[in-house]
Amino acid sequence: MKLLSIASIATVALSIGQVAANFHIISLAQNGVLQKHLACPSNYYNCKCFTKNDRAGQVVGNPQGDFFQVKNGLCGLPELNFYKRADGHWDLYAAGGNGDVLGTCYSNSAETFCGSQVAADVLVCYSYICGQ
Repeated sequence: MKLLSIASIATVALSIGQVAANFHIISLAQNGVLQKHLACPSNYYNCKCFTKNDRAGQVVGNPQGDFFQVKNGLCGLPELNFYKRADGHWDLYAAGGNGDVLGTCYSNSAETFCGSQVAADVLVCYSYICGQ
């Protein structure tokens, strides 16, 4: 019985260890003026994504509000819908999908400087939609 409990704990620990940030919701500003919001895969978290839209998904709406969307294209996926929950996190779903939660996003605060532009990490999202 104890062996089973230890094995179960090890399995849970391994699966938790494999979950990593999959993409980020970014606010891009220049001279203190918001230019746009966009989504960038975690494995391509760089100024080319932020400023050149390379591999970026277009965010529609306010990513700090109760609802926003990422238009078709992030990691080859269709439109994604994000809903803020009572505890402050956001769940994401495929628009017109089967209602399964595809991931969860949490507030984040990090900044990356790209010349005269500042990319502020608004949300970090945990999912497998952009691969590993």
